[in-house]
Amino acid sequence: MSTEVQTASAGADQKPVGKNISSSELIAARIKTISGVKEAKNPPPEQKEGSKVEAQPEPEAVKEDVKPEEPSQQPEATQTEEESKVLSKDVDLENMSESELRELAQKLGSKAVARFGELTAKRKAAEEQLEALKAELARREEDAPLKPKVENNPYSNLATADELQSKVTEVNEVIEWAEDILDRSEHLAHDDVAANVNGKEYTKLEIKEAMKKARRARDTYLPAQSREIKLANERVAFKQSLIDRSKQELPWLQGEDNDVRKQYEAMLKDERLKGVEKVLPDLASQLPYILAHAANSMYNRKAVEAKPTPRLSPPSPVISQTTQSNTPQSRQAKALDDLSQRLGKSGRYSDFKKLRALQHS
Repeated sequence: MSTEVQTASAGADQKPVGKNISSSELIAARIKTISGVKEAKNPPPEQKEGSKVEAQPEPEAVKEDVKPEEPSQQPEATQTEEESKVLSKDVDLENMSESELRELAQKLGSKAVARFGELTAKRKAAEEQLEALKAELARREEDAPLKPKVENNPYSNLATADELQSKVTEVNEVIEWAEDILDRSEHLAHDDVAANVNGKEYTKLEIKEAMKKARRARDTYLPAQSREIKLANERVAFKQSLIDRSKQELPWLQGEDNDVRKQYEAMLKDERLKGVEKVLPDLASQLPYILAHAANSMYNRKAVEAKPTPRLSPPSPVISQTTQSNTPQSRQAKALDDLSQRLGKSGRYSDFKKLRALQHS
């Protein structure tokens, strides 16, 4: 005989539910499922052989509670592992293709990709801001660059702003004249005469060379000389301000006939200082002030009378009788004591005579 037992499978025909359950509910559901399966496998003893044991309806009820747990937990764990693997790698959203972005979105989810894109956009904005700041610093440096001095400037003889402005006007006129002549001489060859000025003929090539020189003067030589004139004027103003300051600090510079001033003027006329203005123009503007203080230090010294400083006399020490008894006796007192002792021992007249003579001396 056989006993046929019909049991309900806890994992069959599982349907997802609309919400997740807590861990305590999951444990309770699993206990009910296991207990229901055991009861189905071990039927009660009062049942007779040959009878069919019908399956208990309780596991079916439990089945509905257990169904959502298995399929809901495993995909979440798998998804978390995939996200951790993807996030552990360096991902460059800017250089990824469309298919790679789609695959990444499937692994991470739309929210993670959106957050990733937001952080990438912030980083890109910060980099753009940094580049803008660098460009601003470069522009400021270009506005006031430290330009090297132009050597062999043909306009170095210009000493005033009026002379410089006159030369600038002249150069601009030459450039305009050359451009006008060349525009009208496009059909001429380089060695053909293109202009006649005051009876002198100029070929097309000579006019081009004249225009190049004029442009070089306008763009290089004249601006360089303008800076030199400006610096020279600043040095003159600075030198005068130092001279006025030295007159306030050193009164002997106001007098016309004094030894210190004569020494100072002799130092200024030293032959060794004549080339300083050309070699070191910035130092030359400060030289009179420096030499004035040097002359004052060397030739304007006055002997300082030493004034007696008051001293505090310490109080005289108090000499006690013990101290007085310990002081050494004078020679005369010692000699008197010796003669007195000798006279007492000998009783001779000669010792008495010496004692009386020493007492009256």
